[in-house]
Amino acid sequence: MKTFKVNADYESVLFRGQIGSPALNHTLEFLYFFLEDDCLLTDKNYSADYLEYVEKLTGKKPKLTKTAHETYNWWGLQENIETDRWWNSKITSVEFLQTKNWVSDLHVIKTEKDLNGLDPEKDYLIKDPFLMSGQRFQISRGKITWNKEHLLIAEPLLKRIKDFSTYVYPDGSKIFYENVVDNKFQYKGSIFRNIQEPSLEQLSFYHQLENAKWDIFKSQLTEIISHYSRYPNQIGYSIDSFIYQDNGLRLYPLCEVNYRRTMGRLAYELGLKYGKDKSHVGFF
Repeated sequence: MKTFKVNADYESVLFRGQIGSPALNHTLEFLYFFLEDDCLLTDKNYSADYLEYVEKLTGKKPKLTKTAHETYNWWGLQENIETDRWWNSKITSVEFLQTKNWVSDLHVIKTEKDLNGLDPEKDYLIKDPFLMSGQRFQISRGKITWNKEHLLIAEPLLKRIKDFSTYVYPDGSKIFYENVVDNKFQYKGSIFRNIQEPSLEQLSFYHQLENAKWDIFKSQLTEIISHYSRYPNQIGYSIDSFIYQDNGLRLYPLCEVNYRRTMGRLAYELGLKYGKDKSHVGFF
């Protein structure tokens, strides 16, 4: 039997070499009990009542340990640091978009001089390229304050209508799901209208856009997957996209890629396991 740890501080360790607080892992690791059978390395003291509750729902008693000679990462691999950084850096996705010209007015701010390329009359969404999705996003209205110690991504601030993701498993299979995101662009949940058939066509808003626009997106998705096939897909990854309003509904094909487990993937696997014969599943 293997022993896993839920390394929710994956991005922090990957890009900054900083181990996150135990509380960060605790916010996610309980989900492991409901999906996996192997042992979990944890420093949290779960109550007997809670572990009995888990056993009642899953039919199996959780296996826990506070020490282990060998552990495996569950949330993100963290085996080849440079390769994992390439996968997860928002700079990788932005530079790919720039080569394709699918999105205009998209910038990587590496030096103060790069700020000159931004339109002072426009609003931009400013991102740290190395943080977990939704962390420390800022809206710039006019002048951007640049810290030379950090690279930044600047993308046009658009009127987002719906967020969704494509998750690509290591075997190449794909699932599509809608994401619930708050006004700070932080994840709040995932929705499957038909979890037994998690296809693009099953998204609740699919019919709001013309087929021609979805055909373009499907072609773009093929190119995105081809680009990220530069390295083997060992754990799975999400491609985040959204629909926005700009003289009609339009598609933004690629916000970022998360090469790891994601909340959307957990929602799908929990839904399949515990939804039984249900079709519509939400995870919040």
